[in-house]
Amino acid sequence: MGSKVTIIEQCSQLFPNGDEEISDQLKSSFDKIGIQCYVSSFVKEINCTDKGIVADIHTIDRDFLLEADIVISAIGTVSNIEFIGLEEVGIYTKKGFIAVDENYRTNVDGYYAIGDVIEGPSLAHVASHEAIVLGYTEREAREKGYQIRVGKFPFSALGKSVCDGNTEGFVKVIFDDKYDEWLGCHMIGNHVTDIISEVVVARKLEATNHEIITCIHPHPSLSESILESVAHAYGKAIHLKNFEV
Repeated sequence: MGSKVTIIEQCSQLFPNGDEEISDQLKSSFDKIGIQCYVSSFVKEINCTDKGIVADIHTIDRDFLLEADIVISAIGTVSNIEFIGLEEVGIYTKKGFIAVDENYRTNVDGYYAIGDVIEGPSLAHVASHEAIVLGYTEREAREKGYQIRVGKFPFSALGKSVCDGNTEGFVKVIFDDKYDEWLGCHMIGNHVTDIISEVVVARKLEATNHEIITCIHPHPSLSESILESVAHAYGKAIHLKNFEV
């Protein structure tokens, strides 16, 4: 929008809770459009001057002063649970959130909690449907002891993305090699929110790689990237010869 943007991230990745390759792609995309990103960094101090705002930045390599018109601090959300009667009812809270079990039940029978008042992503569609879970990242799956199959398909190899002129990003899938369980899926790129629902439904119905690969996906379409990434995980990809994954 015409502004020079600098991102200061305290964690070692821009997207610390996501898949590492998704985070790497995000940084690459930011770099291409001129957003300067510093990871493993933090703001030591912010001062207001007549000319604007000066932030004292600490990074792994050096400390420096960053001059800016505006500083936006994005450090999480706070649940709005005060003065709603939780104490009178006896509902238990933990770290500023209402404590719930896997079915969103509180410690008091008949009381449930979802959305921003419980721990988890503070997103409207998550609050509307708390059952939407896309599963493990590759690292989490390995740490859990799974023997996994990983498949990726870049949008640069997808006809629809090439036609649209939006070839950055990819789809990545993780399957359990023993039981063929779909453990996770991660996407980054243009309009990926339009195709993620296929994965949600497939995982909920416990679909295997066979169900996905044998389902016809229209060409050209973004949904082909899901089919192709699953095929890649099982050594059946035929459209990746000249593309890096």
